[in-house]
Amino acid sequence: MRRLAASMLFIVLSSGYARAADGQALFVSYGCDKCHAVSTHGITATAKSEKMRGPDLAEASPKHDAAWIVRLVTKQELLDGKKHKGSFKGSDEELGAIAEWVAGLKGN
Repeated sequence: MRRLAASMLFIVLSSGYARAADGQALFVSYGCDKCHAVSTHGITATAKSEKMRGPDLAEASPKHDAAWIVRLVTKQELLDGKKHKGSFKGSDEELGAIAEWVAGLKGN
């Protein structure tokens, strides 16, 4: 019984880590790093123009939760009176994973 409980706990905890890793991988694969850096994770914005660069999300994320981030990226929320410039092409699940990862940067 103890082994089963320990195995289940490991699965639950590791799924959270996997989701975070997936969020980071999705962030990069969908090109979010074109405009946004995440300095705490070694991700730099690749846009050549300063006008195209958004905030470093390592510094901006403590202000907002995942649900707010999803609303911003889907243009249902404003930031400083403006809509998010990019449009996300992935699934709702993928956007949710990215938003959770970004919101989770609060403690890092």
